[in-house]
Amino acid sequence: MMHIPTPEESRVSKLLEEYGIFHPWQLQIEYVCNVFDIDLEMGLSSTGFCYMDYKMITLNKRKNEKQRQFEFFHELAHLLFHSGNQDKLPENIVHVQEWQASRLALYLSIPYHMLHYIKMSNPDVIQETSNLFNLPEDVVCKRLTQIKNNLVSKPIVV
Repeated sequence: MMHIPTPEESRVSKLLEEYGIFHPWQLQIEYVCNVFDIDLEMGLSSTGFCYMDYKMITLNKRKNEKQRQFEFFHELAHLLFHSGNQDKLPENIVHVQEWQASRLALYLSIPYHMLHYIKMSNPDVIQETSNLFNLPEDVVCKRLTQIKNNLVSKPIVV
């Protein structure tokens, strides 16, 4: 069985590869900020800000490290794939952007091109993947479910 990526999943993976991000350790917040030239701040909520070429992400300092990791990728998804100030956008557009950012954050935090690091047959796959990608276990469950739902039998080559 093999996982067939969605077009969005492929696009995210390709973007990370173009920036030289090939291994789970390169998904550390500080490393990604350096690669994408993003300033990082700690505050009371998680937000992203972009003006011209300047980008900044603020993470909620009250959250644990694994929660901040996923929130970082959620905010990164906004910076990379969305435009506009959500305070000035219609509520329905904000809702769509939030839904997209949550989905894209799953692809950014456990990218398609890094799936080979996950041992799906391991009974502790959730905990090990959580530790490897520094993500909460509920996020890992969502991502692994996505992957499982996109498994297809390998085609027979004649």
